[in-house]
Parts: sequence; structure tokens; C-alpha cells
Amino acid sequence: MSGIKLSGVIERYHEMLAAADVPGMLKQFDDNGLVREPIGDREVHRGRNELLRFFDRLFASGGMSLERCSLTDDGASCALEYNLTAWGSIQLPHQAGIAIYERSRAGLLAAVRLYDEVERPSVTH
Repeated sequence: MSGIKLSGVIERYHEMLAAADVPGMLKQFDDNGLVREPIGDREVHRGRNELLRFFDRLFASGGMSLERCSLTDDGASCALEYNLTAWGSIQLPHQAGIAIYERSRAGLLAAVRLYDEVERPSVTH
């Protein structure tokens, strides 16, 4: 992990991401918060129920390990460049991405927009 320090809700989001903690993750979002997946507007998950379904699927293989590369944060929005290095117990060749976080007035996440070409590990049920 690099020396890049995150703060507040962004740090908590990353703690929940690493731990695959769905209930903890939902607590980081405003009631009408959203996640936009890299594949575009048709994959926007808004509100508690949609976020619950999204994070349940996302964490099916476990938590995600990220190497933080670059951070720009103005207090309202934050852009984090990263390399995904592991998903659950699966070590991955580093896969680059960027996440844009928008904070609500209450200090929770209003929106997370993901931009990457990360391939999800296969999950067998």
C-alpha cells in the first residue's frame, strides 16, 4: 500500500471494500446514494435495495485489495487512481482504474463512479 491517506467516508468505504462487509458498506451511502459501474449508465445502482444487490454480487468472491496510486480531493469530491491487486483469495495482475466519490452534505457518499476494465473472478455457486 502506498502512503496515500484517505479520510472519513472514503476511508471507511475502502475498509468495507477490503472486508467484503455489505452492511458496513451500505452505511457509507446516503439513502439515495448511487454506484455507477464502468459499463455505463445502464448499470447505475441507486438507493439501499439496489446497492444491497450490487454489493452482494460484488463481494461474492470476497473483498478487494487496492494499491492506491494518486489522489485528488477537494473536500466535496475525490478521485482515486488505483490498481486492483486481489479479489478475495485470488491474486490478480494489477488492473488499473479510477473511482470518483461525491460526498453528500451529511458527509456520506452521494455517488461512486467507477472507471476500469477489471474482469470479475468467476464465482461458482
